Amino acid sequence: MICYDDAGRAGSGLKERLDCTVRAYALFYGVPYREAHGVFEALGRRPCHKFYGHLSLKGVRLMKVSGTVGKLLKEIPKGRVLVMVRGHWFCAIDGRVHDLSRVPDRKLVRRAYVLDEVKP
Repeated sequence: MICYDDAGRAGSGLKERLDCTVRAYALFYGVPYREAHGVFEALGRRPCHKFYGHLSLKGVRLMKVSGTVGKLLKEIPKGRVLVMVRGHWFCAIDGRVHDLSRVPDRKLVRRAYVLDEVKP
């Protein structure tokens, strides 16, 4: 199940694309889109480009996952999860994908992080 969410990008006044990491970060930590955008800008992300750098996440723990997005959503129904699949990042909140497009349930999860209730 998906909840279409731009993480506040439209209201930020920024004209962006290829910003899935920024949107996922904003939703995961519950910070405004513009603040998340600034974090990635400081890490070297250029406007309208994907982020390929190293992201140091604070207050999170890496989950042991093996399987698909659908399986992950069933296993972790509550809380916030930052998920990486091939070529894309998104945030799942309470078992629902929050993103601008549908993420196939059969897509393999590469990494997933859960929030330990601490802001970055």
